[in-house]
Amino acid sequence: MKDRTVDIEIISSHINNLLIVAKEVISSEIKFDPNDHFAFMSLSFLTKQIEHCRSIMILISGKQYSDSMIIARTMLEGLIIIAWCHKNNPNHYGDLWSRYAVVADYKLYLKKNKSEISPEIANDIFARLDYYGSIFLTKKARKIKDTSLSPSQYSFTNKWLIDEQGNEIKISRMFEEIDGHLQNVYRDISGWIHWDISSIGQNIKHNAGIVQIAANNLNDGALALAIAFQSLFGLLEMVDFNLGLGFKPKFETIRLVYLQDISNLKSNTAEE
Repeated sequence: MKDRTVDIEIISSHINNLLIVAKEVISSEIKFDPNDHFAFMSLSFLTKQIEHCRSIMILISGKQYSDSMIIARTMLEGLIIIAWCHKNNPNHYGDLWSRYAVVADYKLYLKKNKSEISPEIANDIFARLDYYGSIFLTKKARKIKDTSLSPSQYSFTNKWLIDEQGNEIKISRMFEEIDGHLQNVYRDISGWIHWDISSIGQNIKHNAGIVQIAANNLNDGALALAIAFQSLFGLLEMVDFNLGLGFKPKFETIRLVYLQDISNLKSNTAEE
């Protein structure tokens, strides 16, 4: 089996370069129409991807390669969600994403001790819920005919990403419509988070009757880094394109060098 140490060092270097550009992007003065909900959503996703990337780099430096895949999986989800929303109806889904904040506030309110919440805050939550929340009613709640009830008296979906009937749009559907290859990658890395024997088992070694378990698989680390690079690049590209920020020459140059280095690594492996 090939030693992935060099792969990890090279990909990490490119991610660090990409993070520099990403930080420059979110630190720049970005202006967009307040009604451009997708712009707000994609910028928020980009910020989250940056944080995830930094976390993966910390895990990699600590040789926690397998656990780095957990965060890489989350990054891949973020990339696919943004790509799917952009392909279908970006501003509509950006609006849904933003609006769901009031449902989240309402559900948090239900869990809190009511004495801890001022009447002003409670009234604000209910007012926003009555105005924005009806689209997130569960299918069962939508069938209730008593229109004298306000949305705050109904039950709401647990997800913001829903269709017109209130059905959750599954991540599997988004992968199928955006990139089937990435769906296979997603399934492969999901094994570690779901405690599958196929993922844990590859770290189990038998030697002269002795069983050793080592969750520091270099292949996992290299894969997590590759996913991190693609996910961060995808969000940078999306934000830059939609808002016309002009950063593409910088991150595109990094991508081209990255692809060349990956190609060289594959060539070297084939020659060995």
